[in-house]
Amino acid sequence: MTDEKLRQEIHDAVDRRLSGMREDPWLAARVIEASKGDKPVKKKISTSFALILTIILIVSMALAAGLGVFGRIADQYDPTTKDRLSGLESVSTQIGTTAATGDGITVQIEQCYYEGDRIFMSYRLSGNLYQAALHEGQAPEKSWDWEEKDMICAESLTSDHPQARETLAYLDGTAPRWAEENEAFLGDGLLLADGTYLDIIGGDTLWQEDGSVIGWKECMIPQDRQAETLEIKAVLYRINNVKAQDEAGFHSATTRGEQTDILFTVRRGSDPQPLSGTFANDIYQTAADFTIGQIDMKGTIRMHCPAEWVAAHDDWEYHSNDDLIETYALYCGDQLISDRGTESESYEKENNVVLFGQLYTCPESLEGLKLVPIYTKSGAHMEEAIPLQRPINQ
Repeated sequence: MTDEKLRQEIHDAVDRRLSGMREDPWLAARVIEASKGDKPVKKKISTSFALILTIILIVSMALAAGLGVFGRIADQYDPTTKDRLSGLESVSTQIGTTAATGDGITVQIEQCYYEGDRIFMSYRLSGNLYQAALHEGQAPEKSWDWEEKDMICAESLTSDHPQARETLAYLDGTAPRWAEENEAFLGDGLLLADGTYLDIIGGDTLWQEDGSVIGWKECMIPQDRQAETLEIKAVLYRINNVKAQDEAGFHSATTRGEQTDILFTVRRGSDPQPLSGTFANDIYQTAADFTIGQIDMKGTIRMHCPAEWVAAHDDWEYHSNDDLIETYALYCGDQLISDRGTESESYEKENNVVLFGQLYTCPESLEGLKLVPIYTKSGAHMEEAIPLQRPINQ
């Protein structure tokens, strides 16, 4: 059901519900008196009150229908991502760019927000996004891109798309079979109009029951390409896949088809505020650099530490008897804000450095913020916290 159709049905439902109503000047007075507690309220639900509940329900449906993708999917994620998506629902711009292709696909760029070095976008795809033809017997001769001996497709591969999962399950190794798929999807990252690639660092794709797709992307903008206004390009790709399963194993060949560029314009939002801090003792030294904006608090902690710590972080099978820093938690004073913030780790082994990529929900206040190291054995060390402060001139 389209948003417009849903709005019309809600409108019609309200009209039908209200068509027989008569004005009751005493109803408001009774509700006000009941709220004051001056008179006892009967437990029996009157027809008028039932009607009010119905109207509230209808209005709630209308509000839900008015949410963009960010707002509609926020509840499906962990608390940090939920807060970020809810924030994006509040501050993002309604783009409303729609492109309909000749092969029956509609792309809608719904919302966008640009802050600092990142751009967030939500979208919806509908139409001929996936088709599959299933065949018995040996596949035709192909120049295969991927071949795996002794691999069963149905046991090794999966997909978020319900119909694609059925295709993979068909190739179960019980007999020679092959499948031909045609797929359409948005490329992972975005592009500037001049072709500069904006690398994706977050996002998701969610298939809907009607066969459409909704999704969101978080992409990085190179420092030398940041400007007040940017022309952004999303690319709709088509590919043809031939997948085959036989006694020799699994085979796959992919051919790229046409592509469609969808252009839209974004304007920079408010500037994120910088936060930084340092800590050092006889064992290690750290420096933290963060920015905090409308959506989140994001940054890096650079830790120069013993080589054994770097090895332990870089090798899952490495075992150390040392009690070493595993991650960082965000505090405001003595109040824990979040103990889950590490997005990524990278290493400079030649310098004995671990780099923590951290992401937190926006705190209510910037005063008293600090990053507390969490050790593998002894837990939080409050005395080694990195105090975060704004630059003196801000």
